[in-house]
Amino acid sequence: MSENLMARRRAALGERHYFVQGEPAKAYWHNFSKGPLDKLISRYGDEVNLVILGSPELEKDFYILPWSQVRYLYRDELLQTGKKKRWVGKVNDHELIYHKKGCQPAALDITEFYGLTDLARQM
Repeated sequence: MSENLMARRRAALGERHYFVQGEPAKAYWHNFSKGPLDKLISRYGDEVNLVILGSPELEKDFYILPWSQVRYLYRDELLQTGKKKRWVGKVNDHELIYHKKGCQPAALDITEFYGLTDLARQM
């Protein structure tokens, strides 16, 4: 049985990149909290990657989203509020979607960012 490549590397890379566990059975439902993301960006700028992990048993089931290419999706108007300010999203057929009632959703085809083993090994 394989193990998710990025899940294995999470401990070594987590201080520089933002990892979340998506739920493959629920369209990779996930959320990124504003506070931790802001801290990473202030420290590392465009070098930050957002990583959505999928199935722990599948080696290439992950997305690596370069902040420099996806930052426009993370609009303040789409932040869910409560205990934490966070963007709640899902990935359906490689389309990343963030939405909030009353706001225009943000969406992007992220097929090109799926299972990037070469980039994962360079990080």
